[in-house]
Amino acid sequence: MADLRLAILAEAAERHSGHRKSADRQKEQASRVSAQIKQLIAMRAQELISNEEFVVEKAALIAKRATLDGASRNDGVPARQVEADIQRILEPLANLPSTWDLLATSERERFHQLARELEPAHARNTSVFETLRSLQGRNYGSINPVQTISKE
Repeated sequence: MADLRLAILAEAAERHSGHRKSADRQKEQASRVSAQIKQLIAMRAQELISNEEFVVEKAALIAKRATLDGASRNDGVPARQVEADIQRILEPLANLPSTWDLLATSERERFHQLARELEPAHARNTSVFETLRSLQGRNYGSINPVQTISKE
């Protein structure tokens, strides 16, 4: 479990770093576009371009800068947030007896129902995932075993 946690944290840190680098590049590009807008204004002031050309070019540059500004704001999920989320997920697993005691009776019953469905798979030496997929469409209240698997 610790190895999986470390692997997830390393991947999160790497992705966050990649997002930061991309955001930095986009900020730099947005800065260049702003400089181009200033040059365009200077060209119009010197009457080097027509008013129509100015309006068209400025609109295109402003749209490009807005796209770059919006993209640079998305810097991904920080590694420390991923670590906090992992801790929140692992906490109930670290102390299963108390977690079980905290479950509502209906949740315990749904778990038992799902476990009874999985028992034949264990006897046949079938993969739990194969069995869960075969249970698709059955009603387990708020638990959908197939959806849970496909999100992983």
